[in-house]
Amino acid sequence: MSKETYRPDIDGLRAVAVLAVVIYHAFPTALPGGFSGVDIFFVISGYLISGILFKSLAQEKFRFSEFYARRIRRLFPALVVMLFLTLATGYYYLLSDEFEQLGNHMAASGVFIQNIVFLNESGYFDTAADLKPLLHLWSLAVEEQFYIFFPPLLILLWRKKWRIAWILAVLLLVSFVANLIMSVKDSASDFFLTPYRCWELIAGAMLALRHFSKGHCTQHGNLYSISGALLLVFSTVWLNKGVPYPSWQAIFPVSGTILLIAADSRSLINKWILSNPLSIWLGLISYPLYLFHWPILSFLRILKGGQPDTVTIFCAVSLSFLLAVLTYYFVEKKIRYAKSAWTLPILIVAFLLSTLLGVLTWKQFISPRSTHLGFDEHVKAASDLKYFQGVKATRFSGPIWIREIKKIGPQTLYIGDSHMQQCFPRIYELHKSGMTGSRGFLFFTLGGLIPIPGISGRYDVQSQPYDVFIPKMLELANASEVDRIVIAANWCHYFNWGAKMHVINGFALNTDEGFQAALLSLQNMIQAFVTKGKSVFVLLNIPTESSFDPKLMINRKINGEMAVMPRIYTTQVFRDMKGEMQLTQGELMDKITKVSQQAGAKVINPMDYLSEDGICFRFFEGVPIYRDGNHLRASFVRDHAVYLDETIVP
Repeated sequence: MSKETYRPDIDGLRAVAVLAVVIYHAFPTALPGGFSGVDIFFVISGYLISGILFKSLAQEKFRFSEFYARRIRRLFPALVVMLFLTLATGYYYLLSDEFEQLGNHMAASGVFIQNIVFLNESGYFDTAADLKPLLHLWSLAVEEQFYIFFPPLLILLWRKKWRIAWILAVLLLVSFVANLIMSVKDSASDFFLTPYRCWELIAGAMLALRHFSKGHCTQHGNLYSISGALLLVFSTVWLNKGVPYPSWQAIFPVSGTILLIAADSRSLINKWILSNPLSIWLGLISYPLYLFHWPILSFLRILKGGQPDTVTIFCAVSLSFLLAVLTYYFVEKKIRYAKSAWTLPILIVAFLLSTLLGVLTWKQFISPRSTHLGFDEHVKAASDLKYFQGVKATRFSGPIWIREIKKIGPQTLYIGDSHMQQCFPRIYELHKSGMTGSRGFLFFTLGGLIPIPGISGRYDVQSQPYDVFIPKMLELANASEVDRIVIAANWCHYFNWGAKMHVINGFALNTDEGFQAALLSLQNMIQAFVTKGKSVFVLLNIPTESSFDPKLMINRKINGEMAVMPRIYTTQVFRDMKGEMQLTQGELMDKITKVSQQAGAKVINPMDYLSEDGICFRFFEGVPIYRDGNHLRASFVRDHAVYLDETIVP
């Protein structure tokens, strides 16, 4: 048995954790499970902090003020520097809505609830996550929330002389089981929230308790060391973001970390790899490196409108290392161990100031440079997406809603995905202006779902809305009061880039068999409606292209220049797009037109109204008409989508 004080190999383990995370964030495909580095950090934190607690409790020297003062000295110096630099960078580069969101996240950092804020916005692995410079602070929030409740609990158990190991084991088991349940019910909550993550910190605490009470067992050190290293390699290589996490899979990085810490610093991997001077040095700068790498990568993706090239990524990572080194040597080391009585108050004031600046930014008292340069109209366009404003909805099932205006006359039924949803403002405007007469209307839509019987798709994994949506859609279409039916979808998506996620008769829509079966099903459905005396309209695609996104129109350069890209996009370019199909999008539109007309439907081509002389509109009267690359903004549809009028006007 041995009792170790400083463990250089734990600093080396920190290096492994931070490198895994940085590589994953910089090059996601290079290390698919690199995100498990956060789990390594959780276990290390639980082990080290709990070890300090046990020692101070045994010596009867524990003071809450001292404990949290140590936390402030450890966390605040690098954190405050990163927050101020991130806000300053955001002021220089971000658009007003992005800057406002950054302020919200910065304000949340002041009370360590970033994980809750991010949960309410989106999942960690969503594409939008790449565009949130402070997203990585969710893990810091989890730790600090844990350390609000854990020390008082530990003190209670210690003073009552209850069996701490057994109680910690029960808490670990409860948290782990809750994590398993939530990985199925709500994977985003499982990822972000402390109750489902704290078993990882408790695992480290339990090992700290064993080492405190019984010392380090060196009998199987090499076995623990090699086994732990293999588990961490397996975790970073095998795990991937395509499955719910942490779930049961976090057992691998957690167990690997526990085994490596359980092996003393003289064990094989610990001695020769983790205790290597380079590993130790990387471990020492791991905290500021973790803090800086993500905002830099996030700002780059915002400026580039996507994943930057490899050289740029390498430069970003290099800058992260430079800032980490400077912060560690000139800020963190000098402040953390400073003897001045003013150190702690100054850190607290600086942190509160960063929180205040976040609140002022969030509440729009501070505007970014882009506002003064005149780009707020593009931000306004991107947020103009309240298609159903003004009408109450009735939930049908899960994410499916029915929106209806009943009148004494017949009804028009609108079915489809978000490309049908975007049509609502025009229909509602015609209704409010009295142009629809006695005719009512009903919208039955769901984003991401193609309105063709027999197709199953990505939603089927959890809630099976195709099985629920299609039967109800047909029921509504066959109602006696419905005499007009309008069908719309982002056809180019389902038969092209999204084709692999949608299947009919066992064939994906990007196969010839799936393509033909889907067209036949659409034709048969239209024909059945027409046979029953319904008038059917089929809406083709609006022009879709990423450069139509009002925010992506703005070319933002690293040197700070901002300008609208003067790009001309022709209808022929849209028609010539091929993607993953064997035929072009123009040929797809022609085939949908053909089967629809053969079945008796009238085809409406919005492109005829959204272009002139073969040039697609991006602006109307100097204002962007799209809210993203695939959808028109609600106000433009309301005032100008006249191609929809014949579907509702008597």
